[in-house]
Amino acid sequence: PAPGPANDLCTAAQPLFDGGTTQQLVASTGLANNETSGTACASGVAPDLYYQFTTDQPQWFTAQVTPSADAGFSPALLLTPLSACGSSGGAALSNLRGCATSGFPGDPATLQVPALDAGTWLLVVDGRNGTSGAFTLDVSLTTAQPTPSNGDCSGPLTVTLAPGPLVSRAV
Repeated sequence: PAPGPANDLCTAAQPLFDGGTTQQLVASTGLANNETSGTACASGVAPDLYYQFTTDQPQWFTAQVTPSADAGFSPALLLTPLSACGSSGGAALSNLRGCATSGFPGDPATLQVPALDAGTWLLVVDGRNGTSGAFTLDVSLTTAQPTPSNGDCSGPLTVTLAPGPLVSRAV
């Protein structure tokens, strides 16, 4: 394949945030190659670009990719640990932490991970069904909200009901 953009391989993923907590950038998958494998999220072979960032504590991560003038681009966002990056420059995405796709070509895709663990992460901008194109990528990190004590089955709350029959009424 012809050489693509500098961040066409996960081994050369473009760093995000550079000391800040928000960033916006403009790029295109148009000249990129396809190196991702192992995911149904993007459904099809399409050019992809790689970005990386590190968190030192749990964070709320949000990414939105909005297609530019090319209304045929149907973007997908995939988030995985950097360890998924292979020596060939492609990422095996069987251990996704998050995935989001656009509803229709030309629509944005938004990925939110409310409690992203500390670590180094790989964000992939991919295309669905073989699509590619120019886009704006907006990313942000904010303080993760604590998980409530009853956020999973290990800490259920007890609900005490008043004596008497339970009645269900249609509204």
